[in-house]
Amino acid sequence: MNNTIDIHSRNTPTIHQLRRAGWKVRVIHGKMETPLSDRFTRIELTSPEGKDAAGTAYCSKADQWNRKLGNRIALGRALKNYSTVN
Repeated sequence: MNNTIDIHSRNTPTIHQLRRAGWKVRVIHGKMETPLSDRFTRIELTSPEGKDAAGTAYCSKADQWNRKLGNRIALGRALKNYSTVN
């Protein structure tokens, strides 16, 4: 089985696909008290080579919080940060 992941492809890999390919993926959901946002999702990645990146998605108080959407946004930002830093 080939577990390589192309993080530069048009289709963003899922958390499950990254974990199967040997990446460490940490997902943190939390609450905070700020004027504009009250919930967040943070995803921290460690590649099989040991390189790190993270991304955070904030939910506006005017929006309905959605865990899956937060995961998708935070993962996309983490992969973008991974691409630019590493």
